Amino acid sequence: MAAVPNYSDHDGVGLAALVRCGEVKASELLEAAIERREAVNPRINAVVRTMDDEARASIAAGEQDGPFMGVPFLIKDLLAAYRGVPTNCGSRAFDGYVPESDSELVARFKRAGLVIFGKTNTPELGLMGVTEPRRFGATRNPWDLTRSSGGSGPKGCA
Repeated sequence: MAAVPNYSDHDGVGLAALVRCGEVKASELLEAAIERREAVNPRINAVVRTMDDEARASIAAGEQDGPFMGVPFLIKDLLAAYRGVPTNCGSRAFDGYVPESDSELVARFKRAGLVIFGKTNTPELGLMGVTEPRRFGATRNPWDLTRSSGGSGPKGCA
């Protein structure tokens, strides 16, 4: 486990404060988050695309600044285009789609200092109230694996 004191006791602002004051490095936070993702994701299928290389490159380039300086972050694979990383919106219809630029939302996340290290599962095209797309399979509820995790409601993918 990376040397991050009481990771789970902090929210994003608290983790950023640890980085800002030099108590931990952004790279240590990232490695701790990756370890946690790898321990849990095989059971719940929440993260459908890892972006560890992109996250490490962002840290190496010193791109962390802002109120969430160095905080590891997952984005939903729905309307959150990240340049050079496939976006599927939970649908096979988008297989092969790789955005040429970041969406405004992703650009703002980056400017806030967040370190994006993966994309999470989503209802197909964001249309259902459950996250069970054929493209990636169901995301299970972490407290009861026999139950659905729910979904984000009807928003759609454009």
